[in-house]
Amino acid sequence: MKPFNIQSIISGILSFLMMICITLLVISISLQLTIFDINYISDKMDNDYYDSVIDSLTTTLKDDISPPSGMPEEVFDDLFNRYIIMEDTQASINAILTGIDYSYDSTRVHDILLNRFTKYANEKNVKISDTNFDTLIDYCLVVYERHISLPFMKSFSSVRRLFDNTFTYLLLAVSTALILLIIFLFAIHRFKHRAIRYCIYSLFASALLVIPFPIFLLIQGAYRKISLSPVHVKELFVSLIQTSLVWLLISGLLIAALGFALIPLVKRLRKNALKAK
Repeated sequence: MKPFNIQSIISGILSFLMMICITLLVISISLQLTIFDINYISDKMDNDYYDSVIDSLTTTLKDDISPPSGMPEEVFDDLFNRYIIMEDTQASINAILTGIDYSYDSTRVHDILLNRFTKYANEKNVKISDTNFDTLIDYCLVVYERHISLPFMKSFSSVRRLFDNTFTYLLLAVSTALILLIIFLFAIHRFKHRAIRYCIYSLFASALLVIPFPIFLLIQGAYRKISLSPVHVKELFVSLIQTSLVWLLISGLLIAALGFALIPLVKRLRKNALKAK
């Protein structure tokens, strides 16, 4: 076998291994910067999200609690503000993500409900026993906790912690392997434009692996059909997945753009090599 053919085979193998390294780096970094970032979910919870929580919570209390309790619907109006919802939601999420044994303190919400119901009873001269009050408040607390929590967080947090524990080692190992592969590739080529050409092959191949996946999911939209309630929880989940897929798609496009950017360099180095002969 001719030396040139051996060199081409080795270069092809190196290019394939580089493609794997580049793909792993792009996917892992994209995930780390988006859905596996500990602040990513909290940052997606803007004022509109908390307003939707309040609206959903108020509607549920009126529909599920008001009729059987005999309390008029207006009693449940303006019970909670954005600050209370935000503080309780963030505390719950951060505790789950960091693996802290968190027990929700319902004292503040209990007092808010008790004061509102007591005020109504006093204004209307309605006699309600302490037992009935406690039962009514307990029902309301169950509804409240369901609205400030994210049901998918506990299963997701274990995956996030596993990824977080391995990300640094994965990044170092794959980056080192990629650097060594590039050094070896350039070492076996006398004309460096040929080595760069194989690097471009790796970039394009990696882009072809990364780009189709988010495009398919964004178009197919299976993540939008997941069954989650309340509605604001489903909307948050869809937003998280959609943004992560968009970032992954952008990362793949950036890899392809880098490959195209290196093509003029290959042409220029090839001309220089031909002139030097």
